[in-house]
Amino acid sequence: MNTPSAHPRFYTPGEVQRMFRVSPATVRRWAEAGHLRTARTLGGQRRIYADDVDALLTPSAAEETPRG
Repeated sequence: MNTPSAHPRFYTPGEVQRMFRVSPATVRRWAEAGHLRTARTLGGQRRIYADDVDALLTPSAAEETPRG
């Protein structure tokens, strides 16, 4: 039986943009630079792994938040 924790959680680029108060282009650059892992939906839309976003939101990672 699959449990919810067995499946990765995702955020949309818009959700990440609002969390960090950055532009859509910045979220895209972070993904292209490897700071955020992404997956594509069957429709081709980008989703961002929640674990990567959560890691950037932790206080210890705040100093390491990518800029640009």
